[in-house]
Amino acid sequence: MLRFPRLGGNKWLDPHIPLIVFAGQNPCSSWLIASDMKITLLYFGRPREQLATSGETAELPADVTTLAGLLAWLRTRGDNWASALADDRVRCAVNQELSNLSAVIRDGDEIAIFSPISGG
Repeated sequence: MLRFPRLGGNKWLDPHIPLIVFAGQNPCSSWLIASDMKITLLYFGRPREQLATSGETAELPADVTTLAGLLAWLRTRGDNWASALADDRVRCAVNQELSNLSAVIRDGDEIAIFSPISGG
């Protein structure tokens, strides 16, 4: 649903120009793109150790549609996240299938993030 908040005084955004979709926060402090996409994130190996969490449920911004976008979004949480989730340091699986970073994310997906596997 589009909401067109007041800009101040008696000025309103023009409802005929869809500039943004507002998602449940104070329009004076934050402008967001609405998202109804929730995913389950599971962390294994080194990412689990570095981030001190085994998993979470996340509501994604509408512009996060791929694994690469998800990792970039998660890295904005801080230096520890950026270090732990560098593209060359993790692998991902979508719904228990190993996936490349261009894989599309859908509502309800389970995303596993883990260390690259090596062995002999």
